[in-house]
Amino acid sequence: LYFFVGHLVQARLEWNHVYYSITDRLVMTQRGLIRRRQQFIELSAETYFRLHRQCAQIGTLRVHKVQEQSMVLHCLEHPRRATDLLEEAIKKNETCSTL
Repeated sequence: LYFFVGHLVQARLEWNHVYYSITDRLVMTQRGLIRRRQQFIELSAETYFRLHRQCAQIGTLRVHKVQEQSMVLHCLEHPRRATDLLEEAIKKNETCSTL
């Protein structure tokens, strides 16, 4: 039964406990129903990102960092705000690495 509808119920219940944050230094996700899981990427370690749009104002953003797994921000509202911040961080990283 879990394989048919259980994972959908779990995802819906968990959605109320999903948080994303982008600061001047970090990208952070927090999720979990019972046990909270946090994931961080320092913007100085970010190498690239990909945006998959679901509609005009909602998209899923995958942020990649050097030699490690990516972080996924699902169903992000107004994803262009986030991509603007990430593009700025990548440009800053490229400038710092060439100095």
